[in-house]
Amino acid sequence: MELLYVNEHLTCFNYDGGERPAVESVRFDSAKPCVVEVVEPEIVILLNGGINISFEKVRNGRIAAGEMVVLPPCSRVAITPDSKVDLLVFRLRTNTQLCDRYSLEKLYEETHYDIKEFEDSLNTLKVNEKIGEFAKSLAKSVSEGLKCVYFFDIKIKELFFIFRAYYTKKELAAFFHSLLSKDSNFLYFVNKNYTKAHSAKEFAQLAGYSLSGFDKQFRKVFGMSAYQWIKHKRLKSIYHDINCSFKTLREICEDHNFSSLSQFNDYCKKNFGMPPGKIRRKAGCRALQTCVKDVD
Repeated sequence: MELLYVNEHLTCFNYDGGERPAVESVRFDSAKPCVVEVVEPEIVILLNGGINISFEKVRNGRIAAGEMVVLPPCSRVAITPDSKVDLLVFRLRTNTQLCDRYSLEKLYEETHYDIKEFEDSLNTLKVNEKIGEFAKSLAKSVSEGLKCVYFFDIKIKELFFIFRAYYTKKELAAFFHSLLSKDSNFLYFVNKNYTKAHSAKEFAQLAGYSLSGFDKQFRKVFGMSAYQWIKHKRLKSIYHDINCSFKTLREICEDHNFSSLSQFNDYCKKNFGMPPGKIRRKAGCRALQTCVKDVD
């Protein structure tokens, strides 16, 4: 079917025609590697083809057609697609719940004993019949030009209702593990804003907490101090850039504010057990071998 009154849609204030719409149909027509900056959490559904994907401590994971994955916020994702790939992306800009009666906090309470085993691993979810029909229809509507922000909001809620109705709680815990905590609103705030703060004090001010109150809430949700958490996120970001980005080691060194390559080498030896050049050679990432000139 064709979209009617196209010009009215295109000129509407609620038309989501930016570079990063809430729902996006994406096509790769070649196997050229790329790096994507993920701002808010994203759910990616593979409709056709497959991709190799790396982010944080996940390296060269494989996602095939009929699978979906959650990409964590504020992460750099290296993608090597097959020659032809179609996927559907959902960007979660609010703290979406599974349904009005079953929150992500409730899912965490009932499954938190399982979550540790899912950390730092690629946890895909099979697309069932309901999701498949939903995704195929939505992708077609988006490609025809139906890009209303209210339509996207309804469709994201519908997607979560399908998750709630047709997947087990353990399957959902594995899939959404990076978004689960005792307080998903606080978790969402931290993931969305941590790059804006350079210290726990700045973080507390952003959140409208006293420093002691912020630290107490942070430890409750994350099980560690804000300082420890930011340090851990930095480690993951550096590890990803070494293994999966198209940057030289000198560029990585400068991007992460090291004063010299020597300091960067010492940091990697202390935290990863080997210098960055050796980490990169050991990774053997196809994208790096073909697209990046290494620097030691």
